[in-house]
Amino acid sequence: MNALMGPSLLAQQNTGELDIGVRTEVEPQAKFEKKLKVQPLAPRPRLYAILQVQLRPNQEELVKPVDAEMIAREVAHQLDLQGFKRVQPKQKPEIVITAEYGRGMLPNPYLGGASMIHDIQGDAPSVTLGVDALKQIMREKTAFVEQKIQKASYEKLFIEVKAWKYPSSPQEKPRVMWVAMMNVDDPDHRDLNTVFKDMLAAGAQYFDKSMEEPEVSVFKPLPEGTVKVGTPTVIEPTKPAKN
Repeated sequence: MNALMGPSLLAQQNTGELDIGVRTEVEPQAKFEKKLKVQPLAPRPRLYAILQVQLRPNQEELVKPVDAEMIAREVAHQLDLQGFKRVQPKQKPEIVITAEYGRGMLPNPYLGGASMIHDIQGDAPSVTLGVDALKQIMREKTAFVEQKIQKASYEKLFIEVKAWKYPSSPQEKPRVMWVAMMNVDDPDHRDLNTVFKDMLAAGAQYFDKSMEEPEVSVFKPLPEGTVKVGTPTVIEPTKPAKN
């Protein structure tokens, strides 16, 4: 057993549920543009085209290769279930969807803020704590928050879905409309092929929606064929019955 595993990860491995973390951002660039007027009541763009789905390279490889086309089909399926509309011939999309998947260390949303979800690294990311973040940690320093901070510090399997505004001209700069990041623990022993549908289904309900919490957990039953390693038990051989 890996001595570096914390109690929350070990607890998840010994339950019948998959704990999927979901993080979102809506209009992440707006906070840096004071002149931008965001109108939350205005109709949100729903007509989409999928541009690209790809593996984000990392020094550590996935347990098994994943077909990007399978993930692309599931992204489209989940978008359709949430009321987004696929672009038809001769139509222009309102948003363009990209997705990346892989494994890596995600910035800890309880220490650095949700805006750091775009910076995925192969090694543990450095985090600079602001005064507000430190005050929040001190104010909310409970066993539950510490557990969330610890859990978020583990390496993850992830799928990140981004919606980009379709440019009205070649000169228009790319703008991210919303981002959804889905992640699960234990990339050394978990096959993304068996969980990507559950991950996308968990995150789809939050597409283009802001969260009050840095991350929410969505629990799904573990897929069939998942191996859970428990405490070994010695079973004595059955003694033959006496005549």
